[in-house]
Amino acid sequence: MYGSGFAGGGFSAGVSGAWNWTTIEVGYLDVELDVLYTFRSGTGYAEDSSAGQRQTVELTSQYVQIPLRLGLRSRGELLSWRVAAGPQLFVGIFSGATVTYEGFDIAAESLETAAPTHVGAEFLLGLAYEGDGFSVPLELRLDWDPMVPRSTRGRLEEVSGPSETFSAAFDYGGSLMIGIDLAI
Repeated sequence: MYGSGFAGGGFSAGVSGAWNWTTIEVGYLDVELDVLYTFRSGTGYAEDSSAGQRQTVELTSQYVQIPLRLGLRSRGELLSWRVAAGPQLFVGIFSGATVTYEGFDIAAESLETAAPTHVGAEFLLGLAYEGDGFSVPLELRLDWDPMVPRSTRGRLEEVSGPSETFSAAFDYGGSLMIGIDLAI
């Protein structure tokens, strides 16, 4: 699995807060803080097609994402847009990894994993429908955790001590989020 990429899906749920820091010509500068529970699952594989052999690894991770962003928001009457970016804390809660073997005489096995805590970054691009005292945002959020090793071997070396423990975390992620913002 050395150097494999993982692809999959997941979900996030939580609360967000924003403070209108200042007004500028095109809109508002906001300071935003979220606390989100996130679950992600991804699958990667290595295969030797000529021998009919394949190893598949499924990673799962659960963590709390805490991004702190500086954002720019337009002043729209019906629709508004926003962009934001900032640092993000990933607090690992649980992780898991399962390896299945096809074309081998080996049963599936679970790997010992660690749910790491790292600092990364989040980037946000969104549109919102503006109502009377509320808005409905639709956001594309991209996160990056540069502290996750790029290779499977690096993930093993990152947390290995006397036992072989695998770091089950994702270095890149993306999500499409929808919610409701209430003016308080």
